[in-house]
Amino acid sequence: MPNNLPFSPNTHSAAKTTTEELAGLLRIVPQSIRAGLCRNGHYLGLKPLKLSGRLLWDSAAIARLLAGDAVALSTSNSSKSKSAKSTGVDAHAL
Repeated sequence: MPNNLPFSPNTHSAAKTTTEELAGLLRIVPQSIRAGLCRNGHYLGLKPLKLSGRLLWDSAAIARLLAGDAVALSTSNSSKSKSAKSTGVDAHAL
């Protein structure tokens, strides 16, 4: 199967993609990515590096996402909000 991605999944781990470039790859507007990050702390499992007011996304993780692989998230925050939901406690109050 030919690789139609704009970069190789084997790209050096230091390669980064801007929010605008990520939006172009996903065919959405950049604000959708920023809003998802603000609401959830990630966008489709991707967490950016914040550098000088800019969001830079890991190109290798984007390649895996576009190839259909799941992106692993840490469960530390998600377990906290799940337990709050099950007890009826406001997760933002924790």
